[in-house]
Amino acid sequence: MLEALSKSGELGSDYKRFKGILKKWCGASLMKNLAKTFGARLDGIGGDAAKALAYLRERVWMMDYRRLRRNGYYIGSGIIESACKTLVAARCKLAGMHWRHKNAAGIALLRATMRSNFRIAA
Repeated sequence: MLEALSKSGELGSDYKRFKGILKKWCGASLMKNLAKTFGARLDGIGGDAAKALAYLRERVWMMDYRRLRRNGYYIGSGIIESACKTLVAARCKLAGMHWRHKNAAGIALLRATMRSNFRIAA
C-alpha cells in the first residue's frame, strides 16, 4: 500500500514511521495518520493497495497494541509459535505415538485449558 502512496525515495522512511505508530499506539492511530498524510489519495488507490487498506480498516479493532502491551499480552508471533511447538508438537511426536488430527486437536484444547487456569463451570 505504501508503495502506491509514498513519494519517490520516501518508502523506507514512511514504512518505519507508520510501523512505529502502529506498534506504539494502535490501528486507529495508524489509520488517522495515513489519512492525514495521504488525504484523498488514500481513497483513490486501487488494486492490491486498496485490498491492503480494506484489510487494515476491517481489523483496526484488533490492533490496539498499546493496550495489549499494557495488560501484559505479547504482540509478536514468536512466543506463540514457540508455545505451540512446546505444547502441541513435542507432545504429539513422542516415541510410539500416532495421532488422528481430531484427537490431537482435542488434547491440545485440554492442555491449553489446563495451562491457562481456565475453570469450566459444572
